[in-house]
Amino acid sequence: MSDIGSWLPGVVSRLFDERDIQIELGHRLEAIDPRIRWEAGPCGDHGAYIAFSPNFHSDLLVVTEKLAKEMPPIEGWRIFGAKPRKEWTVRKILLNGTEYFLDAWRYRLVMFKGGEFFDVEFFSFDDSIDEKNGARLGVFLASSELGEKLFMRAIDRVNVSARPKVDESTIAVGSLYDQIIDLYRGELPDE
Repeated sequence: MSDIGSWLPGVVSRLFDERDIQIELGHRLEAIDPRIRWEAGPCGDHGAYIAFSPNFHSDLLVVTEKLAKEMPPIEGWRIFGAKPRKEWTVRKILLNGTEYFLDAWRYRLVMFKGGEFFDVEFFSFDDSIDEKNGARLGVFLASSELGEKLFMRAIDRVNVSARPKVDESTIAVGSLYDQIIDLYRGELPDE
């Protein structure tokens, strides 16, 4: 792991612009475990971030968190052991060449064991989204709203339907994080 720690600080300023550095980072992480992914982006007033993602493999979380903790400080960068919550301006994603806007999505929660974990059912209000893309969009949206660690700890299943039944109440997607934090009875992640 120290291989990445000695290499990344010298090239991180070019990470967003140079494909070769992005590919090399992927190769170095793959040498640790081929399931590890990475993500980088803006981090509000903190500059930018890089996250070493366990890619929803809970056995890898200890590895990615150790990797992040062993990284030397890099000025203007925050380093995470899992993907943090997204700081959205618009909830949208490009998936298989189609742009999806997720701001109008709504959800409902099903709570289990007094708040130990939840199922999230999203409602897209879009009949054109097939089951496979709906599942991918739902997991992306939930993990982006909650951050990868909280998603892995608190969410059991994510389902996507076009619309709720007539008598079913739903909540705007922007409330998901606050509602989970209010109801969750497990250990909240530190980031």
